[in-house]
Amino acid sequence: MRSASPKRASTSRRGRHGAPDEESRDSRHSRPNQLRPDRLLLPVTGSVILLTIWAGVAHASGSEWVQALGTLVAGLVVVGLVTPRVALGRIRLTAEDAPADAKSGEPFEISVTASAPCRCVPLQPAGPAVLLQAGRAVRVQVVPDHRGRLSAVILGVSSAAPLGIFWWSGRCRVALPHVVTVAPRRGSSARRALDGRSTGEHEDRRVLADQGELHSIREYRVGDSPRQVHWRSTAHAGTLMVRESERREDRAVRIVADLPPDHELAEVEAAELMGTIAALLARRRRVVLETVEEGRPVVATIGTERDAGRQLARAGRNPWAELGPGEGTAGEGAP
Repeated sequence: MRSASPKRASTSRRGRHGAPDEESRDSRHSRPNQLRPDRLLLPVTGSVILLTIWAGVAHASGSEWVQALGTLVAGLVVVGLVTPRVALGRIRLTAEDAPADAKSGEPFEISVTASAPCRCVPLQPAGPAVLLQAGRAVRVQVVPDHRGRLSAVILGVSSAAPLGIFWWSGRCRVALPHVVTVAPRRGSSARRALDGRSTGEHEDRRVLADQGELHSIREYRVGDSPRQVHWRSTAHAGTLMVRESERREDRAVRIVADLPPDHELAEVEAAELMGTIAALLARRRRVVLETVEEGRPVVATIGTERDAGRQLARAGRNPWAELGPGEGTAGEGAP
């Protein structure tokens, strides 16, 4: 007798083609909190004055239709003052898309969907205000002011629905679909790499060879090394000739990025290191970058500025850690 096989419970949080399923999508829905009215004094005072005048007119005239109309206006005012609070508390925001990489000080866009019309102002990172429509993805621009790993954003949300008389506002933490790696700015310390001086507290351990593959023969110029003289060509030409060789590196430039715990100081030092690495890569130098990520040393060969930006973004303390790990995020962005 064949026993019935138990049903397998699906533990995958992704559907076909790697797309998030409904459970994963629901975990990224966010609702506003810390709800408060905007500019409370002016609309409330205006409403009280209007209703007081209307009540005086209705009492003086004694007309029933004026009193009925006054009651209707009073009801609409109360609805206009209170209903936005309820509507705002029911709004759900979802980040549908975000880039894998960004750079400090430069804007990037995330795609945000709202369950009801509202006004959205990015707070952390900051950005310009936009109007969100129900069920429609809208591009929201944010400008990160420092490097790090960004897994969520803080959005200010406002609504005056349904009458537009009174605005209520709140804050909403929206988890991103994946972690956005924010690279540091490129600093202005590239001269240190070109001059052969130290970067930070550690010296660049590099040696340029005087001898390399022969590139061409030319006449001697003031400042050329005597070791570059090509004696056979000199005897043939009757004047001093030197050889030009393709310069090669015997050792890679090793840079140790020991960022301080202070966010501002770490941002400045990371920007300077980014400028130094960019200058070395422009000269086709081989760069090895050593950082500390979550208490562990990480050593990697840097091939592009993007590689350097990503490693420096993960180095040291994460300035965006206060926004939380990002509930519903899928991890690091795609390469």
